Amino acid sequence: MVIVQGPLLARLAKTASEKMLVTGGGLILAPGFVLLVWDQLTLIYPGAILIALGNGLMWPTGIVRRLL
Repeated sequence: MVIVQGPLLARLAKTASEKMLVTGGGLILAPGFVLLVWDQLTLIYPGAILIALGNGLMWPTGIVRRLL
């Protein structure tokens, strides 16, 4: 999530709208939650990564756009 909220989000915030980033973050979160349903580590780890990426895109978007 640190990678997403740091350099990646700073670059994306310059080119994409806040609505697009929040929507994209939500779309990345959804399959992450679906992958957590199964009890196999090979599915839980990618699910956790998707949740971290989606959450990183979705929540601090408004704050970062105001700072840039």
